[in-house]
Amino acid sequence: MDRAEIDENGRGILFYGTGAIRRCAAVQGQKDVFLLETEAVLERRTQIPPHAGQFYLIRSHRSSVALDRPISVYHAEESPCGENGARKLVLQFLILRKGRGTEELCSLLPGDTIDLIGPLGNGFALPEHITAEPSPHPDICIVGGGIGVAPVAHFAASLPPGSYDFYACFRSGSYGLEHISPATLTLATDDGSQGIRGMLPDVLSTQKVREAGYKAIFACGPTPMLAYIKKIAEESGTACFLSMENHMLCGVGACLGCTIPTTKGNLRVCKDGPVFEGSILSFEPPAPRRKALPPGQQPDLSVTIAGVRFQNPVIAASGTFGFGQNYRGFFDVTAIGGICSKGVTLQPREGNPGQRVVE
Repeated sequence: MDRAEIDENGRGILFYGTGAIRRCAAVQGQKDVFLLETEAVLERRTQIPPHAGQFYLIRSHRSSVALDRPISVYHAEESPCGENGARKLVLQFLILRKGRGTEELCSLLPGDTIDLIGPLGNGFALPEHITAEPSPHPDICIVGGGIGVAPVAHFAASLPPGSYDFYACFRSGSYGLEHISPATLTLATDDGSQGIRGMLPDVLSTQKVREAGYKAIFACGPTPMLAYIKKIAEESGTACFLSMENHMLCGVGACLGCTIPTTKGNLRVCKDGPVFEGSILSFEPPAPRRKALPPGQQPDLSVTIAGVRFQNPVIAASGTFGFGQNYRGFFDVTAIGGICSKGVTLQPREGNPGQRVVE
C-alpha cells in the first residue's frame, strides 16, 4: 500500500486547485513547442514545491477533454506570500502541441486559469556514491531529447554549475536550455541548424561514455533514444536513470492505468516513476522499416481472422452500426473490412427500451 502524502495533521501536502496563467507563447523558432507559465499559491507551509523530474496533471479550467495531461516541470520558483507560511509558486512547463488537450493548453491567454494537481512522481535524485562537484571532467551526464529536455533541464538547474555535461538533441533549433550551466554543452540537430548535424549516437557513444568517465547518465526523451542510452550505459558499465512517459488517468498510482513492464514486474509510471533505473527497463526492438512500394501500387491491408479473409482490419462495431444498411446513404460500406452486426436471436424479442444515450 502506498504511503499517504499528508502532513502531521492529516492534510494533503500536494497542490490541488487552479493556477492563473501569466504567459503562454510559442518558443522562438518552434511552431509547436510552447512555454506556459502559471502561478499558484501554496496556502500551507507543509505543501511541497516540485522536485526536478516531477510532473503536474494540468488541464484548461474550461476544457472539452475529460482527462488532465501529465506535464513535467521545466522551471519552478517560490517566494513568501502572506502569513502562516503561504508561498507563491511560479511554474513553467514546456508543452508540445499535438492533440486536443495540449492544443487547449497552448491557446491559453494571460489571466486564464488551469486546473493543477501535483507535484507527482518520484523525480531525479543522485545516487549516494555520486557527488555533484564542478569539474572539467564531471561524473554526471545529462541527456535531453526534444520536449524531454524539460525535466532534465530542471534537474540540471538544481545542480552546481559545471558539475555535469549536458547533451541536447532536437529536430531543428534548440530550446529549454536557459537555466542550465554545464561544464560542456553538446547540441545535435537533425537539420544541422544548431550544433552537430545528426542524432544522439553521433555525439554520445559507448566509447565516449568510457572516455569521459561518467558515473551516471540521466535522460528524458523519445523512447528510441532512451533505449539507446540504456544500451550504451550497459556496455560501458554506467548507471543510468530514465524518465519514462505513458498515458495516465489518476496520476497518483490508484488506477494502475499507466503501468509498464520491468524486471520487477509491472510498475506505475505516475507513482513508481516517472524516473526509473535503466537496468530494470525493457524496450521492444524497433520495427524494421519496410521498403517503399512502387509508384501506383497500393498496400495490401488484408487480414485473416479465424480463417476468414477481410480486405482490411477496419470492422464496424456491433450495435451502433446496425447491419450497415442505415449508413449507405452517406458512407461507402464496402470500403471497410467487415461489419459486426447487431445480435440475432432465434425468436423475436422487443429488445431494450430507450433512451440509452447520455452525454
